Amino acid sequence: MTYLSIFTSGQTTEEEREEAASPEAAARFNQRVAEKARHFWQEEAGRYLHTTLYEYQKAIEVDADVPGEPTVRLNRDNPLIAAIEDGAPAYDMKPGLLKGATRRVVGVGTMRDMRSVSSNQDHSKWQHPGFRGLNLEEATRDQIEHVIIPEELHRLLKKE
Repeated sequence: MTYLSIFTSGQTTEEEREEAASPEAAARFNQRVAEKARHFWQEEAGRYLHTTLYEYQKAIEVDADVPGEPTVRLNRDNPLIAAIEDGAPAYDMKPGLLKGATRRVVGVGTMRDMRSVSSNQDHSKWQHPGFRGLNLEEATRDQIEHVIIPEELHRLLKKE
């Protein structure tokens, strides 16, 4: 679906719609909308994320599989990205903690306990509470519909 097609009924005259919907104008319009949406999405992510910001921003893609109809999407191939966007349920951290070494060399030849975890401990002691998703995809959709498209449509019709 092109972004331009959202505004083809009742918002402009028939003549303006025909001129604005030429294949070239529509392709430029859709590309600008997609790029502005990606920029908005990345900026919003910067408001909430810190250590995972780079990975999340890298996953925001402008997909141009159909010429003239780019789409902004979040690549959820990385489970961390999907968890950031959609949230994650509570989980027991103990299995992961038990996989690693429990001692580390500190200084020259000195051993020190780094954590004290055993399979006999109550699982609730090591329960991660989970987290809510950011849902920035939905915020970006709203921004596209209510801000970006009207601005770009105005620009297109004014021929700025």
